Amino acid sequence: GMSGSRKDAAINGWRAVGQGSGVGHIEFFRLAVGLKGAGLVGADLKDALCDEAAYARDPAERLREIARIMKKLG
Repeated sequence: GMSGSRKDAAINGWRAVGQGSGVGHIEFFRLAVGLKGAGLVGADLKDALCDEAAYARDPAERLREIARIMKKLG
């Protein structure tokens, strides 16, 4: 459905830029916003972010940001 394609778009966008230098923080947050917009909340959103951190230039750094991002997005 629509939400599935929005989720895919957010993930594909992130994966295209996640390895870039100096953009991980803002792009990972942008991914989170996109996933929330696609209808992911709570554990589903957190799980998706944990999965997608693997596509970052610095996965460990992205993983450390997830709790803060979740709090920020409410």
